[in-house]
Amino acid sequence: MDTKQNTYYTGKPKFDLHLSAYDIAFSTVTALEKLGFVRDEFANNRYCDTTAYHGSFPNWEPNSELYLRIKDLLFNDSVFNGGLEEEVTLPWNRAKLTNVSDIRNEKTEVQLIEMLQEMPPTKSNSICPAGRHKTCDIHINVDWQYSYDVSKKAIDSLKLISFDKPHDKDDVGRSNFDRIYTMTFESLCEGISVFNGLAKTITPENGFGIQGKIKLEMTTRIFRKPCDGQMLPIILEL
Repeated sequence: MDTKQNTYYTGKPKFDLHLSAYDIAFSTVTALEKLGFVRDEFANNRYCDTTAYHGSFPNWEPNSELYLRIKDLLFNDSVFNGGLEEEVTLPWNRAKLTNVSDIRNEKTEVQLIEMLQEMPPTKSNSICPAGRHKTCDIHINVDWQYSYDVSKKAIDSLKLISFDKPHDKDDVGRSNFDRIYTMTFESLCEGISVFNGLAKTITPENGFGIQGKIKLEMTTRIFRKPCDGQMLPIILEL
């Protein structure tokens, strides 16, 4: 196998259930966490607001009865402002970003940025209008400790929504984290096009030293309250 190419995952589709709330009652949070939600620990948000609560349901599998119970909790919360979303990631929409120590085609930060600028152009992020929602999003997880500085700066130049997310401590006990970069699309076709372009571009073969992963998540169910409730900025379809 060519170690200079990113590799794609195999196996079955992976489902996720996330909740993002700009306002939410404490009693609702308590009820959600009794059902199984766990608060996500994010830090150093950029190009997005810090929410009152962001939670995920570990090992989520589609469950209409439980989904409706969760939705009812949010619907009956008079102060809730935000959204609930179920997503699926197909195996071919997940790729490992491989950082090899010997990049023979090493490039400067400027060269890497120029390569990213050749990607399919996307429109700017916009406030998500009432009654509309994303169909997919792209997440680039960059292991901040083990990725090359010039590559991190190149990804950072895209000015994407991003935040730090802690993960397990490394083998010397030092706290470590991923920087997660996000692009949210109203158009599924546009999202797939950008994902494919990024997954083929940010490879060791092209001079990128990124340790982490990239994935495209497709929205399968979404609940937004109120209809103009606050959501992540979105790249709108024309």
